[in-house]
Amino acid sequence: MTAEARAAECTSCGAVVETAADLASTRCAYCGSALVAAERALSAFDGLIPFRLSKPAALERLRAYIGDSWWTPREITRLAASGRLRPDRIRGVLVPHYAFDATVRGDYAARIGVHWKRKETRETPRKRTTHAGFDDVRVDGLGSETQTRTVQETEWFDLRGSFGTQIDQHLSCASRGLADAEAASLLPFDVGAAVPFDSRLMAGWHAELPSSPRREVDHKARTTIAKLARRELERSLLPGDTHRLRTFETDIELHGVRLLLAPVWIIRVRLGNRTSRFVINGQTGACSGALPVSRVRVAAAIVLGALVLLGLLWLSGGLS
Repeated sequence: MTAEARAAECTSCGAVVETAADLASTRCAYCGSALVAAERALSAFDGLIPFRLSKPAALERLRAYIGDSWWTPREITRLAASGRLRPDRIRGVLVPHYAFDATVRGDYAARIGVHWKRKETRETPRKRTTHAGFDDVRVDGLGSETQTRTVQETEWFDLRGSFGTQIDQHLSCASRGLADAEAASLLPFDVGAAVPFDSRLMAGWHAELPSSPRREVDHKARTTIAKLARRELERSLLPGDTHRLRTFETDIELHGVRLLLAPVWIIRVRLGNRTSRFVINGQTGACSGALPVSRVRVAAAIVLGALVLLGLLWLSGGLS
């Protein structure tokens, strides 16, 4: 037995099997019964967000996700739409997330822009285009005409100030099994639906213990919370018609930390010549994953874009 594994006796068939040290629950390799490391889990977790999305519903969500993509090769979208798309592997995993409450205090310096409008009048020569044979001839010397237009100007002011906000139940993934982009694509989870932890709720699911160091999780949480606070400041609190935030220095206090298990479906599917992995929020059905791209459709989009651009240039007189 390796140092990364522990022995567990199946209560159904009596087999002694190895379980990975980073799992709080799995299944017996002999009879398929649930194996739960209750002591490991009870000492680690504060709550659990239950699955709402069943396995059949997760597969249907995946088929819709693949079938709705215009860029995916047609044969794959048809396969998904027909219901004949079969996964190589599907697992329901309870993934550890830390839930943070955070108090954010910050100082900022910004440039605030206020729009105002003025009238601009100018004299332009009159011109007329006549047809002479097969050529257009432009005739000048017909006097001038007055044109008036409205011009928008912006006046800028310096502004400095302090900012504070409270962010509740921010989730940060504590599993190395999910890439940062995958974990972010699954958010949000409804943390309010979490129930107090009971090891029996893990039965039948793979459940991971935290595999990312706490300092890394805290750093990711602070980085994301700082971005959320900046967005709130720019969207809701800065005055004026436009702005340029020059500096934003924050002090973030994390508190009220809980370790929760969040439901995720992880599905591997062979698409064409490669196997792709998809993750689905087991509560909301949000789905993400890398889809193959049809070269024919990409080429068609490029050609269409070029034709549209040429048409616009021709209409504006940019092409002669």
